[in-house]
Amino acid sequence: MKFRIEKSDFLAAITTVSRALPARAASPILEGILVEANIELSQVRLLATNTALQIECIAPADVSIPGVIVLPGKLLLDVIRLIPDGEVEITEIQGRQNAVSIKSGDSKKTSMQGFGADEFPELPPIIKKGSFELPQKTLASMISQTIFAVSSDEARPVLTGGLMEVESGVMSMVGLDGYRLAIRKEPVLYDADMTAIVPAQALAAIERTLSDEGDVTVTFSPAAALFDMNHTRITTVLLSGEYMKYKKIIPAEKLTTVRVDKNALLAATNRASLMARDSKNNLVRFSISPDILTVTSNSEMGDVEEKVAITLTGGELEIAFNAKYLMDVLKVLSEDEIVLELSTNVSPCVIKPLSGDAWLYLVLPVRIFS
Repeated sequence: MKFRIEKSDFLAAITTVSRALPARAASPILEGILVEANIELSQVRLLATNTALQIECIAPADVSIPGVIVLPGKLLLDVIRLIPDGEVEITEIQGRQNAVSIKSGDSKKTSMQGFGADEFPELPPIIKKGSFELPQKTLASMISQTIFAVSSDEARPVLTGGLMEVESGVMSMVGLDGYRLAIRKEPVLYDADMTAIVPAQALAAIERTLSDEGDVTVTFSPAAALFDMNHTRITTVLLSGEYMKYKKIIPAEKLTTVRVDKNALLAATNRASLMARDSKNNLVRFSISPDILTVTSNSEMGDVEEKVAITLTGGELEIAFNAKYLMDVLKVLSEDEIVLELSTNVSPCVIKPLSGDAWLYLVLPVRIFS
């Protein structure tokens, strides 16, 4: 194997695929990145996997001798990051099995011992169940606006992934952890209904890989999903099990509706949380009255009171929230104004846009006693 490649292209591809490297590998070869040089296509294919998540990147290269090898992933990343800019030459060392030399410019050669590719555990190809396209920027937004609500509790493994659900040409991205619910919707050109539960680790890797330009093709099979961004492909095993019937927990009744400036509410809640962090529940209280929402918190360290202008429809209400859960929602919203729908101080708070149903959030309150 021998090829020359621009350091910037090589480093970008290594950085991307390394997101699939396991934190603790069950075998040494899983700590590696497969590097395959193709002389006919004038490209290098890089691939890393933890057996549940696989990331593959294609980069242009001047290939003199085709070949394939598995190189230590983190070491390869560090070496390529530190060598001089310009063209990198990778050459298989004659007389040393599964070893390469790495050279850039006039720098001295670095040799690296790798593994044979025969035992590298690539995930099987996707058996196509259905696919659709989305702008990469849109899917990144859908993930970032829901992934924070995905559960980290391994006792309920099905909730440790985000639900991707297509119904009647609309894709919903859903995160749910028992304390809050996040839903983000976008229309897609897909004429069938489907559901898939994508692990949070895969969603995080996908979000970091998506760009502001171009489309991503999403393909589902019964047990896996493929996210194809042309030169980058991410394959993930799906979580099995039945996702919670999240629509049933959205309250149908609303006795109090609050229209409020999102940034003003976020700033007030953030300042109140400085004291709330010292309390047991990180609790902030909302006192909702005509024209004013008063945000308060107290602890042994002190008290905070903030007032935010609102438009109120319905009755007054006293309710409390975990400040972090509320701020997590407010931080991901781009709208200037939002609507809070409430019923009682022990019923969920629904957060919605002024119009439409592109997104919806639900946050459970903290029970308070007078």
